[in-house]
Amino acid sequence: RIPSDRQILHIIPEEYSVDYQNGIENPIGISGSRLEASNHVVLASIPAIQNIKKSVERAGLKVRDYILQPIASSTSVLEDSECDLGVALIDIGGGTTDIAVFHKKTIKHTKVIGIAGNQVTNDIRESLGVVTVEAEHLKKDYGYALESSIIRDEDILIQGIGARGNTKIPISLLTQIISLRMRELFTLVDNELRNAGYKNKIKAGIVLTGGGSLLRGCTDLAEDVFGLPTRIGVPLDLGSGLSSEIESPEFATVSGLIKGIPGGKSSDYQSLIKRHKKGKNTIKDIVKKVQEFFDEL
Repeated sequence: RIPSDRQILHIIPEEYSVDYQNGIENPIGISGSRLEASNHVVLASIPAIQNIKKSVERAGLKVRDYILQPIASSTSVLEDSECDLGVALIDIGGGTTDIAVFHKKTIKHTKVIGIAGNQVTNDIRESLGVVTVEAEHLKKDYGYALESSIIRDEDILIQGIGARGNTKIPISLLTQIISLRMRELFTLVDNELRNAGYKNKIKAGIVLTGGGSLLRGCTDLAEDVFGLPTRIGVPLDLGSGLSSEIESPEFATVSGLIKGIPGGKSSDYQSLIKRHKKGKNTIKDIVKKVQEFFDEL
């Protein structure tokens, strides 16, 4: 039974069975008297969907469809061969980390974990006694996910606040703070994959994407925790126009949404490129409008 505050977001077929013959990917053309399907059903919070719709409309746009974030990201960063062999996509955002497991060209498992980039920033803020903006700056400019990945352990300047003067700390100390949280995150993901029974089916390895994956040494730490080959997922096959601007893991979801819309490559995507070429910085305009909406709340 579906909870009253949830609605079905996706029903994704995993495999079919015809007359109790299991493991059929596509039943079209097969004769039989009984057809069954095993589906991956994704539920979404109704209030969350309503808030997203309101935000988009306040930005001057219309909602065409709702797509789960890791599914959108997967369309832009995963290769068909990876999805066939078995791959785990880990999308590290600001507030959450989204997991999607693919095997035999279909999605098998999804999970959202409430640890991501914002928690790492907060750890730096609390440990070093700096403001959030400074903590984010330290993380992006000097941080590593794994101490052994540090190229040169130099001292970095920590801006003073009030009567407290400037101080210096080694990059290794900053990395220790970051590494603890990132290792916790990857350990939680690894446990989730094991408990769901898919760890041994991930033959193509791990793909990290999202803004959090830009942290130096992230792939090294992931390989250490998962024991699997790991790469950073960047948007693939974007064509011309916007590719140079969004060819980064932090734009995996938005590029996947563009490619994932039916007809997106030919109509919606091309119209977006045309508006961009006319001088409108489309993505930045949209982000700015959404930010202005939340500032007004």
